[in-house]
Amino acid sequence: MLPLYRHSRLRRFTSGAVILAFACQLGALAPAQTEAKETTNSPSATELLQPLEFDATVQDQQSTASAPVRCILMSANQRHMRFVLPEGFRADLSNPEKITLSNEDFTALLSVRVLAAPADGPAPGSTAAYRTWISSRWANPIILNEHTFSAAKNAGPAFDLLCKVDRVTRKVQIGFVPTPAGILEFSTVCSPEQFESARNALYVLMRGFQVSDLDGKLPPVVYHSES
Repeated sequence: MLPLYRHSRLRRFTSGAVILAFACQLGALAPAQTEAKETTNSPSATELLQPLEFDATVQDQQSTASAPVRCILMSANQRHMRFVLPEGFRADLSNPEKITLSNEDFTALLSVRVLAAPADGPAPGSTAAYRTWISSRWANPIILNEHTFSAAKNAGPAFDLLCKVDRVTRKVQIGFVPTPAGILEFSTVCSPEQFESARNALYVLMRGFQVSDLDGKLPPVVYHSES
Protein backbone atom coordinates (compact mmCIF):
# COMPACT_ATOMS: atom_id res chain seq x y z
CA MET A 1 0.00 0.00 0.00
CA LEU A 2 1.41 3.40 -0.94
CA PRO A 3 1.96 5.88 1.90
CA LEU A 4 -0.68 8.52 2.38
CA TYR A 5 0.20 12.12 1.80
CA ARG A 6 -1.78 15.23 2.56
CA HIS A 7 -2.51 17.77 -0.11
CA SER A 8 -3.07 21.41 0.76
CA ARG A 9 -6.51 22.88 0.26
CA LEU A 10 -7.04 24.06 -3.27
CA ARG A 11 -7.68 27.65 -4.28
CA ARG A 12 -11.23 28.93 -4.61
CA PHE A 13 -12.90 28.67 -7.96
CA THR A 14 -13.43 31.62 -10.27
CA SER A 15 -16.48 33.84 -9.80
CA GLY A 16 -18.12 32.16 -12.78
CA ALA A 17 -18.01 28.79 -11.05
CA VAL A 18 -19.42 30.28 -7.86
CA ILE A 19 -22.28 31.80 -9.84
CA LEU A 20 -22.97 28.45 -11.49
CA ALA A 21 -23.17 26.67 -8.13
CA PHE A 22 -25.06 29.19 -6.06
CA ALA A 23 -26.97 31.78 -8.14
CA CYS A 24 -29.78 29.67 -9.57
CA GLN A 25 -32.85 31.75 -10.32
CA LEU A 26 -35.67 29.35 -11.11
CA GLY A 27 -38.53 30.15 -13.41
CA ALA A 28 -41.81 28.50 -12.45
CA LEU A 29 -43.71 26.84 -9.66
CA ALA A 30 -44.02 23.06 -9.30
CA PRO A 31 -47.45 21.78 -10.28
CA ALA A 32 -50.06 23.34 -7.99
CA GLN A 33 -51.72 20.04 -7.14
CA THR A 34 -48.45 18.43 -6.05
CA GLU A 35 -47.46 21.47 -3.99
CA ALA A 36 -50.79 21.62 -2.17
CA LYS A 37 -50.59 17.93 -1.35
CA GLU A 38 -46.97 17.70 -0.19
CA THR A 39 -46.15 20.98 1.58
CA THR A 40 -49.05 20.90 4.04
CA ASN A 41 -47.67 21.09 7.60
CA SER A 42 -44.09 20.87 6.32
CA PRO A 43 -41.49 22.51 8.61
CA SER A 44 -40.05 25.83 7.54
CA ALA A 45 -36.64 25.91 5.88
CA THR A 46 -34.96 27.32 9.01
CA GLU A 47 -36.38 24.46 11.07
CA LEU A 48 -35.34 21.76 8.67
CA LEU A 49 -31.59 21.31 8.21
CA GLN A 50 -28.28 22.93 9.07
CA PRO A 51 -24.94 22.30 7.30
CA LEU A 52 -22.15 20.90 9.46
CA GLU A 53 -18.53 21.96 9.27
CA PHE A 54 -16.01 19.22 8.57
CA ASP A 55 -12.33 18.66 7.86
CA ALA A 56 -11.35 17.35 4.42
CA THR A 57 -8.14 16.31 2.68
CA VAL A 58 -7.14 14.75 -0.64
CA GLN A 59 -5.11 11.55 -0.48
CA ASP A 60 -3.97 8.77 -2.80
CA GLN A 61 -5.04 5.41 -1.39
CA GLN A 62 -4.85 1.81 -2.48
CA SER A 63 -8.17 0.43 -3.69
CA THR A 64 -9.76 -2.72 -5.02
CA ALA A 65 -8.37 -1.62 -8.41
CA SER A 66 -4.79 -2.42 -9.37
CA ALA A 67 -3.50 1.12 -8.79
CA PRO A 68 -3.97 3.76 -6.08
CA VAL A 69 -6.86 6.20 -6.58
CA ARG A 70 -7.33 9.82 -5.54
CA CYS A 71 -9.70 10.02 -2.57
CA ILE A 72 -11.40 12.74 -0.52
CA LEU A 73 -11.37 12.06 3.23
CA MET A 74 -13.66 14.02 5.52
CA SER A 75 -14.62 13.96 9.21
CA ALA A 76 -17.85 15.16 10.81
CA ASN A 77 -19.98 14.14 13.80
CA GLN A 78 -17.19 11.89 15.11
CA ARG A 79 -17.27 9.84 11.91
CA HIS A 80 -14.79 9.55 9.05
CA MET A 81 -16.00 9.45 5.45
CA ARG A 82 -14.31 8.77 2.13
CA PHE A 83 -15.08 8.77 -1.57
CA VAL A 84 -13.07 8.47 -4.78
CA LEU A 85 -12.61 11.65 -6.81
CA PRO A 86 -14.45 11.05 -10.13
CA GLU A 87 -12.28 11.03 -13.24
CA GLY A 88 -12.01 14.41 -14.95
CA PHE A 89 -12.99 16.39 -11.82
CA ARG A 90 -10.93 18.57 -9.49
CA ALA A 91 -11.73 19.33 -5.84
CA ASP A 92 -12.21 22.61 -3.99
CA LEU A 93 -11.96 22.09 -0.22
CA SER A 94 -11.90 25.77 0.75
CA ASN A 95 -15.49 25.82 2.08
CA PRO A 96 -15.64 24.14 5.53
CA GLU A 97 -19.29 23.19 4.93
CA LYS A 98 -19.11 21.83 1.38
CA ILE A 99 -16.85 19.93 -1.00
CA THR A 100 -17.21 21.13 -4.59
CA LEU A 101 -15.91 19.21 -7.60
CA SER A 102 -15.71 20.73 -11.08
CA ASN A 103 -14.91 19.43 -14.53
CA GLU A 104 -12.24 21.10 -16.66
CA ASP A 105 -14.39 23.89 -18.13
CA PHE A 106 -16.72 24.35 -15.12
CA THR A 107 -19.79 23.28 -17.11
CA ALA A 108 -20.56 20.67 -14.42
CA LEU A 109 -20.25 20.97 -10.65
CA LEU A 110 -20.72 18.21 -8.08
CA SER A 111 -21.01 18.89 -4.37
CA VAL A 112 -21.16 17.01 -1.08
CA ARG A 113 -22.44 18.40 2.22
CA VAL A 114 -23.28 16.95 5.64
CA LEU A 115 -26.55 18.23 7.11
CA ALA A 116 -28.21 17.85 10.49
CA ALA A 117 -31.55 18.78 12.00
CA PRO A 118 -31.36 21.48 14.72
CA ALA A 119 -31.41 20.12 18.25
CA ASP A 120 -34.81 21.72 18.86
CA GLY A 121 -36.21 21.10 15.36
CA PRO A 122 -37.90 18.20 13.58
CA ALA A 123 -35.82 15.65 11.73
CA PRO A 124 -36.74 15.56 8.04
CA GLY A 125 -38.42 12.33 7.11
CA SER A 126 -40.62 13.00 4.10
CA THR A 127 -40.32 14.09 0.51
CA ALA A 128 -42.31 17.23 1.39
CA ALA A 129 -39.70 18.22 3.99
CA TYR A 130 -36.88 17.96 1.48
CA ARG A 131 -38.95 19.81 -1.09
CA THR A 132 -39.14 22.65 1.46
CA TRP A 133 -35.37 22.55 1.83
CA ILE A 134 -34.92 22.83 -1.94
CA SER A 135 -37.34 25.77 -2.11
CA SER A 136 -35.37 27.58 0.60
CA ARG A 137 -32.28 27.52 -1.61
CA TRP A 138 -33.81 27.99 -5.07
CA ALA A 139 -36.99 30.01 -5.44
CA ASN A 140 -39.90 28.20 -7.09
CA PRO A 141 -38.02 25.19 -8.49
CA ILE A 142 -39.24 23.40 -11.59
CA ILE A 143 -39.06 19.84 -10.30
CA LEU A 144 -38.92 17.38 -13.18
CA ASN A 145 -38.56 14.09 -11.38
CA GLU A 146 -38.42 12.55 -7.91
CA HIS A 147 -36.45 9.38 -7.23
CA THR A 148 -33.95 7.88 -4.77
CA PHE A 149 -30.24 8.28 -4.05
CA SER A 150 -28.24 5.46 -2.44
CA ALA A 151 -24.90 5.80 -0.64
CA ALA A 152 -23.08 4.19 2.30
CA LYS A 153 -25.71 1.39 2.49
CA ASN A 154 -28.53 3.90 2.97
CA ALA A 155 -31.08 5.61 0.71
CA GLY A 156 -33.06 8.84 0.62
CA PRO A 157 -35.15 11.10 -1.64
CA ALA A 158 -33.69 12.83 -4.71
CA PHE A 159 -34.94 15.41 -7.19
CA ASP A 160 -34.19 16.58 -10.73
CA LEU A 161 -34.98 20.22 -11.47
CA LEU A 162 -34.28 23.10 -13.85
CA CYS A 163 -32.93 26.55 -13.10
CA LYS A 164 -31.58 29.65 -14.84
CA VAL A 165 -27.99 30.88 -14.39
CA ASP A 166 -27.27 34.19 -16.11
CA ARG A 167 -30.33 33.52 -18.29
CA VAL A 168 -28.89 30.13 -19.28
CA THR A 169 -30.78 26.93 -18.48
CA ARG A 170 -29.05 24.61 -16.04
CA LYS A 171 -30.11 21.21 -14.78
CA VAL A 172 -29.80 20.19 -11.14
CA GLN A 173 -29.92 16.81 -9.46
CA ILE A 174 -29.92 16.77 -5.67
CA GLY A 175 -30.57 14.08 -3.07
CA PHE A 176 -30.41 13.44 0.67
CA VAL A 177 -29.15 10.22 2.27
CA PRO A 178 -29.40 9.75 6.07
CA THR A 179 -26.31 8.13 7.64
CA PRO A 180 -24.76 7.91 11.13
CA ALA A 181 -22.56 10.90 10.21
CA GLY A 182 -25.54 13.08 9.28
CA ILE A 183 -27.72 13.61 6.24
CA LEU A 184 -25.47 13.50 3.18
CA GLU A 185 -26.49 15.96 0.50
CA PHE A 186 -25.21 15.09 -2.98
CA SER A 187 -25.85 17.37 -5.94
CA THR A 188 -24.81 18.30 -9.46
CA VAL A 189 -25.40 21.57 -11.34
CA CYS A 190 -24.64 21.54 -15.05
CA SER A 191 -25.73 22.43 -18.55
CA PRO A 192 -28.47 20.13 -19.92
CA GLU A 193 -25.94 18.81 -22.46
CA GLN A 194 -23.58 17.76 -19.64
CA PHE A 195 -26.29 16.27 -17.43
CA GLU A 196 -25.83 12.62 -18.33
CA SER A 197 -22.05 12.63 -17.80
CA ALA A 198 -22.31 14.73 -14.62
CA ARG A 199 -25.02 12.46 -13.23
CA ASN A 200 -22.91 9.38 -13.97
CA ALA A 201 -19.94 10.93 -12.17
CA LEU A 202 -22.15 11.70 -9.17
CA TYR A 203 -23.46 8.13 -9.12
CA VAL A 204 -19.89 6.78 -9.17
CA LEU A 205 -19.08 9.05 -6.21
CA MET A 206 -22.10 7.83 -4.24
CA ARG A 207 -21.55 4.12 -4.99
CA GLY A 208 -18.09 4.33 -3.46
CA PHE A 209 -19.01 6.62 -0.55
CA GLN A 210 -18.05 5.14 2.82
CA VAL A 211 -18.80 6.07 6.44
CA SER A 212 -16.68 4.74 9.31
CA ASP A 213 -17.88 2.67 12.23
CA LEU A 214 -17.99 4.02 15.79
CA ASP A 215 -14.26 3.33 16.16
CA GLY A 216 -13.50 5.51 13.15
CA LYS A 217 -12.40 2.60 10.96
CA LEU A 218 -13.14 2.70 7.24
CA PRO A 219 -13.34 -0.39 5.02
CA PRO A 220 -10.98 -0.80 2.05
CA VAL A 221 -11.47 1.71 -0.75
CA VAL A 222 -13.99 0.46 -3.30
CA TYR A 223 -13.35 1.82 -6.80
CA HIS A 224 -16.17 2.08 -9.34
CA SER A 225 -15.47 3.27 -12.86
CA GLU A 226 -18.05 5.18 -14.92
CA SER A 227 -18.27 2.40 -17.50
